[in-house]
Amino acid sequence: MDATVQLLKNLTEAHGVPGYESPVGEVVRKYFEPLGEISKDGIGSLICRKDGSAKNPRVMLAGHMDEIGFMVKQVT
Repeated sequence: MDATVQLLKNLTEAHGVPGYESPVGEVVRKYFEPLGEISKDGIGSLICRKDGSAKNPRVMLAGHMDEIGFMVKQVT
């Protein structure tokens, strides 16, 4: 399976409702660990830092790990 497709599959299969994003964080951590230094802040955000040369522009990528969670109470 293509690496991008596998990553998307792993991300979409990991549960990540607000407040319980740890399974998604584990997928993200596994993917980014080979790329840089991983740290976690006080509210659970993952930060991956990779130092580069000073002459190149800096880049920041940001995203959400949580997903919308619903509970079905009745089906009519």
